[in-house]
Amino acid sequence: ALLRLRILECHVATAVDSIAQHPQARAAPLLLVQNLPVNAIPPDWNPSRHHVLLVDDDADVLLGLHNTLAHAGYRVTTACGAREGVARLREQSFDLVLTDLYLGESELGFAVADAANRCRPQVPVILLTARPSFDRAQEAMQNRVSAIVVKPVDSQLLLDSCAGLIRETRLQRRNSELETANRVMATVLPRTIEIK
Repeated sequence: ALLRLRILECHVATAVDSIAQHPQARAAPLLLVQNLPVNAIPPDWNPSRHHVLLVDDDADVLLGLHNTLAHAGYRVTTACGAREGVARLREQSFDLVLTDLYLGESELGFAVADAANRCRPQVPVILLTARPSFDRAQEAMQNRVSAIVVKPVDSQLLLDSCAGLIRETRLQRRNSELETANRVMATVLPRTIEIK
């Protein structure tokens, strides 16, 4: 399956341009998105059914993002670092993880993304960063990060990104379940007809 990476941002267009024009940008599938379609979120969307893990080492950022997500109706669990974020992923189930790229002096959000990808079912990850670069975008792709949101974070763009990614992930899971059921039926049905 192709891994897609979205770089979502409003204020740092030059970072997006530099990533798109990098000579190695064609080596991996890279989808650059600056705005989500207006109709990306259905009118019956209910965020209160979804649990988000928020990981950041900056208490003010953590509080601000927590308030934004909680005000929109999401159930939010916070963690102050990578180790705590990984521990929360082991303890609870989540629909989405938002993690800062740099968590303190030595930890990176990729550790949280890796743990989210080991969960069953996998949990999609949005990486938050104030310093986007092509190298970090490639590393994010290798760690199966679903999207990168550039700080400062536009609240509506973040909420739209969260809702769109959760919805897309649920649709992918449902499609996978249906494909599995179809494969089973394709093998069972001919045998059933032969028996009759």
